[in-house]
Amino acid sequence: MIQIDSNLLNIIYLLIIWSLGWSIYFYSAKKNLKLAKDAEISIFYFLCLAFLVFLLIKKQLAIFTIDHISYYFFAVLLVFFGVNHIYFILRKNFKTPWSLIEEHPTDHWLEANRLSIFITTSHIIFQQTIITGLIIFLRTKFPDAIDLSVALGVLFGLMHIPLFYFKGFKFAVIYLIPAFMAGFVFANLLIRFEFGFILNYLVHWAFYVFITSAFWLNQGKK
Repeated sequence: MIQIDSNLLNIIYLLIIWSLGWSIYFYSAKKNLKLAKDAEISIFYFLCLAFLVFLLIKKQLAIFTIDHISYYFFAVLLVFFGVNHIYFILRKNFKTPWSLIEEHPTDHWLEANRLSIFITTSHIIFQQTIITGLIIFLRTKFPDAIDLSVALGVLFGLMHIPLFYFKGFKFAVIYLIPAFMAGFVFANLLIRFEFGFILNYLVHWAFYVFITSAFWLNQGKK
């Protein structure tokens, strides 16, 4: 009987959760179902996925410092107020990219409002739990930091390939290129810094704020 290494098996589990989780979400948007239309349901859905991932990796999380859980809540609040202020400036001074919002209903960050912050936060928390799990299990195969970064970058990039089907070429590239680069950032921050998960969360949000601002600024001033 063929035995699969437990770390490899856990990576496979993470990839299945990622693939099914996003596929169900994108399919619901295509069919105009409540999962994608209703913000509360969508937020609950992704937080449940994040919790499922947490259950899978909780034993290995001792590798990293998770004692100061209050700092994580502080980081979430800090991001909320910071992003909310940036979004307020965008909505006050620039035109809303309505055509893009209508074409990409699952990209709530384009809306640049408070509700979109909550939705995007749930998306990022889910993604970061997946990324943390991948780093934990890949590290057993790639102990060297550079090798680990390359492995995560390639894998995380490949995980975004289906976006070409769901979102079209332009938006897929917007996600794909940073996804390949993210391996070098996320892996190093998580393994080198005590609060690496928080730093990764902040970097992840910085990406969304950057692309949101870029699309809104491209619309021109009111």
